[in-house]
Amino acid sequence: MNRIFRLACIAAIVLLTTVACENVFTTSPYAGLRRDLSTMSLAQRQNFAREALASGNIEDAKSAFDALIESADGSTDAELNLLLVELGIQASGVPGVIPDLLALATSGDFSDEDALTGVLEGFLDQIDPYYANGAYEQLKQAKDNGGTVTEEQYLFVGVGFILGTVKDAEAESIDDLDPDDLDEIKDFLEDAIADLGTENGILSSMLEYVNGL
Repeated sequence: MNRIFRLACIAAIVLLTTVACENVFTTSPYAGLRRDLSTMSLAQRQNFAREALASGNIEDAKSAFDALIESADGSTDAELNLLLVELGIQASGVPGVIPDLLALATSGDFSDEDALTGVLEGFLDQIDPYYANGAYEQLKQAKDNGGTVTEEQYLFVGVGFILGTVKDAEAESIDDLDPDDLDEIKDFLEDAIADLGTENGILSSMLEYVNGL
């Protein structure tokens, strides 16, 4: 329960930060550069990306992700991968679903398959699968490059990967996913739980949920 409460607090801070900082680019030194990121150095693009994360602006996060993704191709820089993970999470719209998942967990209804399906599928229209799956790929690359993935990153990316896979497959429901897609989701959740080394109630419940599909 303490772990769930901590995640709830983190989600609340993320949401409050988004509201408080939504106009950051009106005063940001990068405001005039955001329209042509191709002229910026890698360091400038990374700074722009951090500004985008601080602002909570989804469109800026998308622009920053697009501007950095080619630099990560073949790179061994885990920090760049993890920056792209954060951008992909924000750009995908995944943070919007987390508060409802946490509310479901704290109410004790997380093991209710119908309730969990309802929460996840209720956000399908808000999810951009390109960035959700991009965050997933960058998380894997970050691990390969020796990066440390946080519990929150695993949770956000896991939710995004499930919803992004459903949208990419043009499935009407999570229940309609191809077995190969479900296996990849299961592998991700199992690896996340093993990598964290501690029990995560939400990730474990999500794995149990996917195993039951």
